[in-house]
Amino acid sequence: MHLERLTRSEVAAFLATVYDRPLPSSIADAMFERTGGNPFFLEEMLDCCASVSPDQLIDQPLPWSLEEVVRRQLDGLSAPERRLAEAAAILGPSASFDVLAGVADLGEDELVARLRSLVDSGLLVERDDHFAFRHALVCDAVQTHLLGRERRRLHERALRLLAKAGGAPAAELARHAAGAGYYDEMVEHARVGAVHELRQHGSSHLALRLAVDALAEAPDDPVLLEVATEAAWLLGLNDEALGYAQRLQAVSLGRAGALGPLATATRWIVRLQADRADRAGLGVALATLVALLDEPLEPVDRASTEGAIAQSYMLQGERDRAVAWADRAIVTARAAGADEVRVQALIERGSARVSMDHAGGDELLAAIAEAEALGQWVLVTRGLNNMFDLVPVHSEQGGRLFERFRDAADRAGFDAMSTAVALLRSAEQAMGNGDMAEADDRLARALTWMPLHRAKEGVWLESYAISLALERGDLDGLAERIARMANVQRHPLDLVQCVQPQWNLPSLLQLAAARGDTAAAAAALQAMAGGQPGEPLVGPALLDAVDAALRAGLPPDRVRAALLGPADPARPVPAPARQAAEAVLLQAERRHDDAAAAFAAVLDDPDPAFGAPHRGYLRALAAASELAAGRRDRARQLVAEATPLLARWPGWRRARLAEVAARLDAPTAGPPGELTGREREVAALVAEGLSNGELARRLFISPKTASVHVSNILMKLQLSNRAEIAAWVVRHDPAVTGR
Repeated sequence: MHLERLTRSEVAAFLATVYDRPLPSSIADAMFERTGGNPFFLEEMLDCCASVSPDQLIDQPLPWSLEEVVRRQLDGLSAPERRLAEAAAILGPSASFDVLAGVADLGEDELVARLRSLVDSGLLVERDDHFAFRHALVCDAVQTHLLGRERRRLHERALRLLAKAGGAPAAELARHAAGAGYYDEMVEHARVGAVHELRQHGSSHLALRLAVDALAEAPDDPVLLEVATEAAWLLGLNDEALGYAQRLQAVSLGRAGALGPLATATRWIVRLQADRADRAGLGVALATLVALLDEPLEPVDRASTEGAIAQSYMLQGERDRAVAWADRAIVTARAAGADEVRVQALIERGSARVSMDHAGGDELLAAIAEAEALGQWVLVTRGLNNMFDLVPVHSEQGGRLFERFRDAADRAGFDAMSTAVALLRSAEQAMGNGDMAEADDRLARALTWMPLHRAKEGVWLESYAISLALERGDLDGLAERIARMANVQRHPLDLVQCVQPQWNLPSLLQLAAARGDTAAAAAALQAMAGGQPGEPLVGPALLDAVDAALRAGLPPDRVRAALLGPADPARPVPAPARQAAEAVLLQAERRHDDAAAAFAAVLDDPDPAFGAPHRGYLRALAAASELAAGRRDRARQLVAEATPLLARWPGWRRARLAEVAARLDAPTAGPPGELTGREREVAALVAEGLSNGELARRLFISPKTASVHVSNILMKLQLSNRAEIAAWVVRHDPAVTGR
């Protein structure tokens, strides 16, 4: 199997998986540099170093398996060729022809001859008149075998040549200054380079490495600490970022006139404590930040602080307070002429309104457009990610926004968004498009990033995985997984998870429906109806809950009262979702003409949140009602429309479509007497509310056989669910129920 080279982020995720925790960025960077991202080299390095602390990985010698590979690459080099290889190893990315000539002290003709020899042997490769080692470990070995004085002399020569030529990246100048031992000069170059790489290139990895290296020499430098904080956060290294922010806060508290850096540090601590789900730490930091507004802050710092407070309340779900603080920040920023701060406040305001009343979409999109014009790609990424609360990612508009989201995350160097979050969004997109195999693939890829990310992303991933298992009917161990999800440490700042602790009840209801367990379904429904107030079920979630309760055999009036009830003006259920749920209930009551009309209205103007699986399933249900009303041609049309929507979505929805299609092809059902004796017995037990498992135990048959009997009864009588079987028994065979 051919494996591509790992990126710097993938190396960090690999290490986090091996050590079961994120390692400091300096270690991940060093291992990426030493191995070049080669998976074999990386695995060999870790295998030989299994007994040492991860902090010592940087200084470990090569294992013999790799040392042999490297030694063969260097054997046979002449003295001039070795000198040229040493210069190339020291220069790294800046190894252009002219600089190589100066550092290796070779004339042009001799340099050309030696370079051709090293390229022909496969030791070096040429890219755009620059020369680099084909394998990173060979470069590593060449540097390792140099004497300290030799390394310093080569770095000093490279530094002077690059500085004289001009135009060299500050990051390269900082590296050579450090190698030469000129640490004050290294800090100056690193400070310039770190800010440039972060703000202009979106290279958060390189910015963090430069800042960390320079902080070893200037541990109290506020610019370096701020860059290190932001870069680590963009990479998802929240604990590391918090350490830098707290250092910046401590340094600022001890200095006169450092209110600006103090406010910056405190703003970052507020954000990081929110991302780390540390409610206590967030409370302390937020109180400190609010208190800073009583100090004589500069107008830009004041506006930024007000915007950070708005962001904090938005993340906590306190939307009214978020909007109020954002409005304050907008006014302050406008007066100060601080467009970037004003746009950030607009992003917070629009995000709060989108999640509050679904009316802030245009406002948030306008703020995102302003952020794009300013090149504020972090804000663009955040705003677009929040737009998916309103616009389904599988929709046409959602697809366009998702492409913008990924582009912005790449431009910003926002690895925390461009890896795990982007993969989870793409899984969400595949689910909406009705492609279960692609959704499984995206979730599997997202899983590899989880060691680097917050618990929130892990919970998000597992909730999707459980949903897909329910769709397929993979029920083994599912109850335990749902129970674990209910008991894990939830992200306490996520509104739905915090305010609605019964979040797992819809999953339990669907599991009960899949098992035909009426008692368990009734318990879940009762808990949902009587639980703590929270966000109402909307869109697909509402439809699935109603449908699951009915499939489990619960009476329609009870389901309607529990899940629909009277409309709440304060938290309205979107009309299409409510209408779809009502159509399913009408069908369960055998009011097929009314149900067919309701389904037609829903399908004419579907809820945008309904992806292909739900649109296909609604057509299957509509076809069942049309068939029951005697409109076979319309039913056939609906089945034909549903088939491509469910073609890549195996599971119970597609099975239901197949049942309707089979009824269309079967002769019209005869009188009730066509049921066999065993089927009449099963129907009577279904009317008593027994699940398939309970049926199997009562009749001494397997649960699968019980399920087959129930399916045969539904097909013969042209019924839709267990509730209809119970109603048929009461009407046509009262003797078996004792009535």
